[in-house]
Amino acid sequence: MLTPKQARPPTRQKQMLKHARPKQLSPLEAAQLRNLGKKDGLRSLPRRDESGAWLSPLLRREADALSEFCAFAWGSLHHELESDHREIKRVEEQLNIRRKNAPPLNLSLRFRGEEHLAEATIRNRRQREYERRNSSYLSEIGRLESALDGWYQKLAKHQTTVLAAEQMTRMVCKRVHSHTQQRCDAYFEGALQTHPQSDILPPAPDLLPDSDAAEELYLSQHETTAIAAGKMLEHNNRVANRKRNRMEEFYDPQ
Repeated sequence: MLTPKQARPPTRQKQMLKHARPKQLSPLEAAQLRNLGKKDGLRSLPRRDESGAWLSPLLRREADALSEFCAFAWGSLHHELESDHREIKRVEEQLNIRRKNAPPLNLSLRFRGEEHLAEATIRNRRQREYERRNSSYLSEIGRLESALDGWYQKLAKHQTTVLAAEQMTRMVCKRVHSHTQQRCDAYFEGALQTHPQSDILPPAPDLLPDSDAAEELYLSQHETTAIAAGKMLEHNNRVANRKRNRMEEFYDPQ
């Protein structure tokens, strides 16, 4: 189970939720939309389309804006999660290139006078000499490894907060959907007062499409991303374990 600290959503989702607080239309906003509805009603808007829905340019704009917002909200969340993968791959590529050009190291090399020294002592000497000669190279490798560790930690953190972020994004889209529906309702109320076919118009506009399409697209993308993230973290743990075992084996207390 996630701790309260781990369950905190990313800052972007918290900011979006703050600006998408549920609220009723202000009297001014409702009056403006009713007036727009009255003007369009005089022009026989909304009109029934082929599917039987009563639409107008304003209603289409509201529906399109809602769809774009939800697509952006879910897409932003996916982008945040995917950016960790890109950075990890970028740093790993740099690290692999530098490691391929590593100066040679022969830990079993013995010099005159070292014939009777223990193998562990020889290995320690050669390692210390290698580190002194190639300090700049090893410093760069250390910097890249630190950067890579940082990105893996960020990826692991995102994996623990993703459920909270998804819940937050879902809540934001529902609040924006509710507010947009109120705007359409106020507009339609005005149109009913002046529309020449008000007797056959429905009492309210059709319900706006929800954000299921944007969420489903995100979930299909995130499933692949989450699997890739899990494999990356497992690989990093295996590498860290092998590295730790090699270090314990090399640094013999003798």
